Amino acid sequence: MEMELGYETLQQLTQRVRLTEQDCAVLMKGVFTALEYLHDEVNVIHRDLKPENIIIMDPNDLSTVKLIDFGLAVKCTKHSIKDFAKCGTLLYSPPE
Repeated sequence: MEMELGYETLQQLTQRVRLTEQDCAVLMKGVFTALEYLHDEVNVIHRDLKPENIIIMDPNDLSTVKLIDFGLAVKCTKHSIKDFAKCGTLLYSPPE
């Protein structure tokens, strides 16, 4: 991965700027596009998705995002499904 300097994480941006509902929709479309690529094209599950791991490439174009921190990511196929219940950041983990 190329080194990124001067860009904001989602957490930094939301502390500085109040995002509108439309901004959030555009931002989440970028996140979902990245996740779709990971899941469908390279069969990778991130397992630690949180605001700190979303990099906004251009504050003027919130749809251009990158996901970072693949330390807990796993390569997965339809035939090798594993239990992922005990990984990720606790605050962002689902309650089940």
